[in-house]
Amino acid sequence: MEALRFQVVGEAFKKKPLDVKTPSERPAKYFGKKVFNREKMYKYLPKDVYEKMIDVMDNGARLDRKVADAVAEGMKQWATENGVTHYTHWFQPLTEGTAEKHDSFIEHDGNGYSDEWVIEAEKRGLDVEKSCPKIFERYLDKESIEMFESLGVMTKKELEARNEVKWETYTKKIQIEARVLGDLSMNHIIPVATRYQSALLKNVDSVASAFPVDKAEKLNARNMKIIEEIAERTSAIEKGVEELVNARKLANKIEDEHEKAIAYHDKVEPYLDTIRYEIDKLELIVDDALWPLPKYRELLFIR
Repeated sequence: MEALRFQVVGEAFKKKPLDVKTPSERPAKYFGKKVFNREKMYKYLPKDVYEKMIDVMDNGARLDRKVADAVAEGMKQWATENGVTHYTHWFQPLTEGTAEKHDSFIEHDGNGYSDEWVIEAEKRGLDVEKSCPKIFERYLDKESIEMFESLGVMTKKELEARNEVKWETYTKKIQIEARVLGDLSMNHIIPVATRYQSALLKNVDSVASAFPVDKAEKLNARNMKIIEEIAERTSAIEKGVEELVNARKLANKIEDEHEKAIAYHDKVEPYLDTIRYEIDKLELIVDDALWPLPKYRELLFIR
C-alpha cells in the first residue's frame, strides 16, 4: 500500500499551478453574489428534482441519493459556466459578527450525539454509523468515486491512498491515547489511590485503638467503605489496563491498515472508556492534595 501513496504523490508533482487573478474590487462588492440559490436551482435542475429539493429545504423531507446527485450535477454545470476550474473545501476562523452571519445560512436541527437524534436520523434515511474506520469506507463507494472523478477533485487511486492514511492516522491516535492512559493509570493513578488508602487504614487503626469496639466500628464505617471502594476500583483499572495492552498487541499483528483500524475501534477503544470510568470515580474520593491531575471541578475553576 505504501507504493500506492508514493505513486499518488508522484502524480501530484506533475501538476502545474494555475495563475489566479485577484479581483480588483473590494470583497464586500462580490461576496455572496455567486451562490447556488433557488433561482439558480430552478434554472439548472430538472423540474422534478427542483420540486423535491424545495420540499427538502422547506418541509424537511428526506433527501435521497438520486436527488443529491442531480443537484451536484446541476451545481457543477452552473459553476463551470461561471469559470470554475477546481473544487475545494475552504475553512477560515469566524468570530462574533462573521460567525453569526455564517450561522444564518445553516439550520441546526440535530446534535449528532443523542440517542433521540440517531432515531430521527434513521427515519430520514441518514447514515448513523459511529465507527470512524467504517465511515471512511464511504469515500470508496462507487457513487463517491464517480462524484470525485467527475468533478476532477480526486481519482480512485488518490482516494484509496487518502483512505489508507486516514485509517493509519486513526490507529496511531488510539494507540497513543491507549499507551498514555495505561502509563497514567499504572504509574500515577493507582499509586496515589493506594497511598490515600494506606492513610485511611492508619486512621482506622488509630480510631480502633482509641475507642471501644462498637464505637470504633461506627466511626470507621465511612473510611472502611472508601478503603474497600479504592481496592475494587484500582483492581478494575489494573485488569482493564492489562486487557487493553493485550488487545493492542493482537491488533498490531494485523497488516492491513483498514482491518487494523477497525480492530482498534472495536477491540481497543472500548477499554479506554472502561478505565476512565473507574478513574473518574476514584477522583471523587481521593484527597485533592494527592491527586496527580487537575480534577474536573478545578478545570472549571471551582475548588
